[in-house]
Amino acid sequence: ESVVISHTVGTGIGSLAEAINKNSNELQVRASWSVQSSGEKTIGNTIAADKTKNRVDGLKINGISLGTINDILPNDADGNVLAAVNNLTSQTGVQASVDARGHLVLTSQDGRGIVVQATAGLDVLGLELNSDNKTKHKNYGRLTLIRNDARDVIVVANDKAGKPTDDAHSIGFGKTDGTEAAEAVINLRSIRGPFNLRQASAMGA
Repeated sequence: ESVVISHTVGTGIGSLAEAINKNSNELQVRASWSVQSSGEKTIGNTIAADKTKNRVDGLKINGISLGTINDILPNDADGNVLAAVNNLTSQTGVQASVDARGHLVLTSQDGRGIVVQATAGLDVLGLELNSDNKTKHKNYGRLTLIRNDARDVIVVANDKAGKPTDDAHSIGFGKTDGTEAAEAVINLRSIRGPFNLRQASAMGA
């Protein structure tokens, strides 16, 4: 079964988790997902005396146009940004909130990815611009796999010819040398906690 990891309806890490869980009895693995982006700076971190700079032009989330958001206040004090995003959640699949620090939090409702772009002023929202050309914010989420028994979870991707490749790394799985993976062995004694950072990360926290 093929699953596309993208930001459109019916794609993404949520669809991948659903495909895994449909076959959980055979695979002996259960999957859960999380797609959430948190701003690295407060909303309105670039607020200037020139109000023409306190806005985002041509904002799009997952390809859906939100237009221009004017007069953005620090921490989105008047809810202007939240209203603009949440009014189109049914189309974008993304819901917005503001955390206690005043940072924008975007959460995928169905497991599709989150892609945010604008023609100008995207930095006002405080999101990390992490695309190759630093003009977009992209996040395709996190997949957590839990084995039903004590054995390791082994993920292998095959190319079109059916040969194993490193493509599983492209959707967030660690390389075959064991690096870049959040994994831990937790026994009954340690399950009572507290958990260290590595253990918490392996459990999807």
